[in-house]
Amino acid sequence: MFPYGPSFAKTTPCGSIKYDPREFTLVAFGGAGPLHACALASALQMPRVLIPACPGALSALGILLADTVRDYSKTVMLKSDADLESYFRELEGLAMTASQIDEAVGSVVRSLDLRYAGQGYELNVSFGPGFLQSFHQMHQKRYGYADERKTVEIVNVRLRVAIPGEAVEFPKFLPGDGDAAQALIETRSMIFAEKNCAGRVYQRERLDPGDQLDGPAIVVEYSATTVIPPGWTALVDAYKNLIMEAKQ
Repeated sequence: MFPYGPSFAKTTPCGSIKYDPREFTLVAFGGAGPLHACALASALQMPRVLIPACPGALSALGILLADTVRDYSKTVMLKSDADLESYFRELEGLAMTASQIDEAVGSVVRSLDLRYAGQGYELNVSFGPGFLQSFHQMHQKRYGYADERKTVEIVNVRLRVAIPGEAVEFPKFLPGDGDAAQALIETRSMIFAEKNCAGRVYQRERLDPGDQLDGPAIVVEYSATTVIPPGWTALVDAYKNLIMEAKQ
C-alpha cells in the first residue's frame, strides 16, 4: 500500500549500518501526526511524506489485520553447542495446547537469545544451521565489532506461534481531472514561519486521485488534520493516500 521511496542502508568503515533519512519516505498517521509531518521531514531533510487514508484509524486497522501471535520462552544458559531440541519440543507442546493452532494455516518460528560470555545483553537470532555465524554478523552490524573466538552463550530459547490475519485488498479509485476545486472549503489567512500568507482549506473526503494541492494549505477530515506548508506540494494517489513532496 505504501510503495514509495527506497530503503538504502549505509555501511560505515567499522561495519555498523547507518541509515540516511533523506532516502526514505516519512509515513505520518494518528490525529496529530499529519499536522507536523512536513516540519519533521524538513528537519530530517526527508523529501517525501505519505499520509495514509484515514490516518487517525490506521493503528486500529493494523490491529484488525495483524497476525495473531503468541510468544513462548525458556531461560537455559547453555553453551552454543548444546542440544536444544528438547527445549523447543517443550515450548511447542505448551504452544499447541494453549493456542490450538492449525498447523495448516499457522507458523512456528524458533529463535535464540545469544550473547558473548560476560555480556549483559543479548541478540535474538533465528534458530537453524549457521545461527552462530548469523549472530556474529548481527553483532557486527549492531555494535560495530564481532569476535568469533569468543564463547557464545544461549540465554533463552524462544518460540513464536503466528496465525496470519485476514488478507485485505485495498480499493483503487479512478483518477479525477486533477483539479481539487471540488474539495475546496475556503481560502483564508495562514501564518508560517511568522509570515502571513493566503492559504486554502480542503475537505479530504472530496479529493480524487490525481488532485494536486500546493502549499500553503490545510486538509481537514474526521480523524486528522494535514498541513501542507509553503514549498510543499501534495498529490492524491490511486488509494487516496496523500503524497507530499518538497518542491525542488
